[in-house]
Amino acid sequence: MEQEEKQDAEQSLDSAREGEPVEPQETKSQETEQKKYEELFDKFLRLQAEFENSRKRHQKEKEEYLRFAHGALVQELLPVYDHFVIALANIQGLPEGGSNHAAILQGIQMIQSEMWDLLSRNGLSKIETVGKPFNPDQHEAVAAVEEDIQPEGTVVEEIRPGYLLNGKLLRPASVKITKHRPKTKD
Repeated sequence: MEQEEKQDAEQSLDSAREGEPVEPQETKSQETEQKKYEELFDKFLRLQAEFENSRKRHQKEKEEYLRFAHGALVQELLPVYDHFVIALANIQGLPEGGSNHAAILQGIQMIQSEMWDLLSRNGLSKIETVGKPFNPDQHEAVAAVEEDIQPEGTVVEEIRPGYLLNGKLLRPASVKITKHRPKTKD
């Protein structure tokens, strides 16, 4: 090492004697290191920008997917389905003497069946209620009926059906449940 330093020093002296500018060896290596640093820093900035762009693109794609996911569509179709069910119940109560009664009834039944097929193909399933124990994760109790025949908390009537979408609660079922009558002292 000392030998190399002596040679470098002698070369610098010879260059200085000949009138050439003397550049210390350290300055050249510092410049080389500075260039390497600048190149690496530039690569780092480019990778950082590329990563940020990729993250933003992924977030935008995710938002776009969620915006158009069929869950929202199915939820919007539920009131329409409910109206068909109500219309069927009302039409079935009309006198059968009308000439269009059978055709109207059959048409609405076909619409109801077709709509249910569409909804169930998209992962919708109806929550079972009547005769089942009250489940606060799937049922919403809107009334209680006093009786002693069934166990307390049993669903006795469904007011509005509840639905699951691919196993996840979409809308709870509105139900009436039993509660035992208070025991009177004789």
